[in-house]
Amino acid sequence: MNQNPGYGQSAAGSGQFTDTSAFSQPAELTPELQQRLKDPFDNPTEYHKYSDDYSKVLPWLKLPEYKIPFEPARTEKQMLKRSYSIGGACVLLNFLSVSIAAVILMLAIGAVIKAINPSVSFDDIENYFTSSSLMVSLNMLLYLLANVLFAKVGLKWAKLSSQPMLKPENGFNWKYAFQYCLIGLFLWIISVVLATGVEYILDALEWSVSPPDIEEDLNTPLGIVITTVYSCIIAPITEEIFYRGMVMKVLSKSSQRFAIFASAMFFGLGHGNVAQFILAFLLGIFMAHIDLKHNSILPSIIVHMFINTFVTITNALSDNAAISGIWFLAIIVGAIIGFVLLIVFRRNDKLPATTPAQTRRGFAVAKNSVAFIASVIVLSVVMVINTIAS
Repeated sequence: MNQNPGYGQSAAGSGQFTDTSAFSQPAELTPELQQRLKDPFDNPTEYHKYSDDYSKVLPWLKLPEYKIPFEPARTEKQMLKRSYSIGGACVLLNFLSVSIAAVILMLAIGAVIKAINPSVSFDDIENYFTSSSLMVSLNMLLYLLANVLFAKVGLKWAKLSSQPMLKPENGFNWKYAFQYCLIGLFLWIISVVLATGVEYILDALEWSVSPPDIEEDLNTPLGIVITTVYSCIIAPITEEIFYRGMVMKVLSKSSQRFAIFASAMFFGLGHGNVAQFILAFLLGIFMAHIDLKHNSILPSIIVHMFINTFVTITNALSDNAAISGIWFLAIIVGAIIGFVLLIVFRRNDKLPATTPAQTRRGFAVAKNSVAFIASVIVLSVVMVINTIAS
C-alpha cells in the first residue's frame, strides 16, 4: 500500500489531511516528469499526447517518490467527479436548452400568426411548421448555437484548452481520411442490420425503431436545401465540437477508454431514437478512437460529414431503381473494403486498455455524479418515449 500522503490520506496517522501548501513549489518539468504527468497510470495503450496533466487532479504526482494508490482517496474522487459532472451537466443542459427554446419559439411564432390572422386554426399552424422550412431552420439554428455554446462552456468550466482540436497529428492526411470514411461506411451497414433486427422485436410490441422524420412533409426547395446543409455540414461540425471536442475531453481525465464509451453513449442518446442510437454509438466509438490517435476532432468531422452525405445521397436515389442498384453495389464494395481496413486499423491501433487503478476512477466514480447519471436517465427516457410513441 502506498504510504505517501495523498488526497484524503492523513500524515503520520494524525487524522488531519496533508497540507497541500507544502507542495506549492513547481517541480522541474524534466522529460521523465512530463511523461509521468501525462501517463500517471503507466498505461502504454493510451495516447499520451491527448492526455491532460494529471497533476491538476493529483499534485503529488510531481513528487518523485509518490505512487498512485489503487483506490482513489476522497479529494481525488471529488476532482474526478467534478469533471464527470461537467460533462454530464453540459449534455443535459444542451438537450434541455434546445427542447425548451424550440417550444418557446414555436409558441411565440404561432401566437404571432394567430394575432395576424385570427381565422387560422391551430392545425393550420402545425401544418405550416411541418411543411415549410421554418421547422428545419429553427432546428439547425438551435442545435448549432447549443453545441458550440456548451462545448465552450464545458471546456472553460473544466479549465481545458481547445487549441489542438483542429490540428491533427501522427501524419493524418487524405489517405487516412479516405480509409476512415470507408470504415465508417462498413459500420453504417452493421448499424442498419442491427437496427433491422431490433425493429422486428419492437414491431411485435407495436413500437417503432425508426426515427421521427421531420422531413416527411417538407416540400419547399428552401427547406430541402437547409436540411441538406445542416445534415451534411453544420451538424457534423458542431456535434463533433461538442461530443468529441468537449465531452470526451472532459471525461478522459483518468481513463481514455471510459471517455470513448461514455462519449459514444451520450452521442447515441442525444439522437433520441433507437435506430440512430445504434449508428451513433458504433460510429462514436470509432470516431473517438481516431480523434485520440490524431489528437484532433478533424478526422471525426470528415467521417461524420461523409456518412451524413452518403445517407442523404442514398435517400435521394431511392426512387430510381436503376441508379439505386448501381449505388447499392458500390455500397457493398465500399463496405467490404471498409471491413478489411477496420481489421488492419484495429490490429495496428487497438482501443486503449484500462489498468486496475483506472477502473476505480472511471464509471466507479462517475456513477456517483448526479449530473452524469441524470443526463443518462433523462436522455434514455426520452429515447424510450420516442420509441413507444412512434
